[in-house]
Amino acid sequence: MKLSSMTLLLLGSHQGYKQECSRQISQAAVATSFPTYTVLAIELFGPGYCVDSVGNFFSSAQTSNVGSSVEHCAAWCLQNTDKLIGFSYSSSGQQCFCEFDGGLPSPPPEYTNPVAINLQSLSGTGPIQGTIPSG
Repeated sequence: MKLSSMTLLLLGSHQGYKQECSRQISQAAVATSFPTYTVLAIELFGPGYCVDSVGNFFSSAQTSNVGSSVEHCAAWCLQNTDKLIGFSYSSSGQQCFCEFDGGLPSPPPEYTNPVAINLQSLSGTGPIQGTIPSG
């Protein structure tokens, strides 16, 4: 599902962590902030990787060189919103992980500019409940 053009709103305290977990909180349409990408309001959940209520990692689509900010990662992930519950961004290698509830969507998501370099199916389900620190 593709959303109409939206702007990104970072709520909470963006600390510039090496690895950050965030989730969407609304889908209110407003002005476009990133050309060619769809963006919506998100909330910084904390440093590290997103996990569910029992500490499981979520299925993800990953890329590198997505851009120099968490906003670029959010915009990249929002190319595909089916089952999308959040994302993690790492400033190291500008890596972005789009996180999905209950496995990867079917058919698997496709991304452009840049393309996904890894799709991983893991056991995380339900809403994001916390983070696990990165390496």
